[in-house]
Amino acid sequence: MYEDKVYEDKVLKCQDCGKDFDFSAKEQEFYAERDFSNPKRCKACRIKKKARYEKPSQYDGERSAQYNEKHPTQYDEEGKY
Repeated sequence: MYEDKVYEDKVLKCQDCGKDFDFSAKEQEFYAERDFSNPKRCKACRIKKKARYEKPSQYDGERSAQYNEKHPTQYDEEGKY
């Protein structure tokens, strides 16, 4: 379906940090196959944006320990209520 189109590497400008980033021909083909629009952010800014919207898991290290201190379990060591 997209085999006829020839993609060439291009440089895009990140809308968050303003730095230029490469958008390779292979990436362009990947985006086109999935009907995605061109990326607006460089990889570093995409990672930062994603981190802002992810909810921390209650099973994540120190947060879990803090949660458990505030909310002690009602079960004993054998898992009985």
